[in-house]
Amino acid sequence: MSEPANTEVLSKLIVVDVAPTRMKLTAEFKGYIEGMQKIERLQLRTKKEALEVLEDYEADPIVRQFLLTNLNVMTASEPFAKFRVPLDTLGNAIPEIGWFPYAPGERKWEGSTMFIKGAQSPFINKHSLAPMESFFPHLQFDILDTGHWVHGERPAEFKKLVESFIRMD
Repeated sequence: MSEPANTEVLSKLIVVDVAPTRMKLTAEFKGYIEGMQKIERLQLRTKKEALEVLEDYEADPIVRQFLLTNLNVMTASEPFAKFRVPLDTLGNAIPEIGWFPYAPGERKWEGSTMFIKGAQSPFINKHSLAPMESFFPHLQFDILDTGHWVHGERPAEFKKLVESFIRMD
C-alpha cells in the first residue's frame, strides 16, 4: 500500500543514521538510559557531575555531551538536575525504538526524503539500502564523517545538508 505524500502535514522527511529495518537496539542504548536515570537518582546539581556519572556508561566525550542536551541543571524552582524527557517512558520504549513498523512492500512514502549516514556508524549498511529505496523511492543519500551521533559530531556540516535539502524544490 502506498501512502500519499500528504504535503499539508509533511513536505519532506530527513532521517539521520537509522534505517527502516527491524532490529534490536544495541545494549549501549539501555546503558545510556540507566546512566541518565542514575543522574536523576543521585540528585546532582551540575552538568559536570552528570558528565562524570556518564563516564561509566560511555567512553566518548562527544556522546556524553550529546546525552546531556536534554538535561536541565539546577534552578531556583528545581533544586536538582532533571532530564526534559521522561526517562521511564524512554526506557520502556527501548525494545520498540529500533523496530520499523512495516516490512518492505507494505508501505511507501512518495515525498522527498533525505537519509544522512554517519560513515563510521553501523546503523545504515549495505543491507539497509534496498529497504530504504522501497519505502522512500525519492530519497537522497548523504554521508558525513562521523559515528552515529551525526548532528552532534558535525553540527555545521549537518546543518548545511539539512538547509540545502529543505530549500530544494
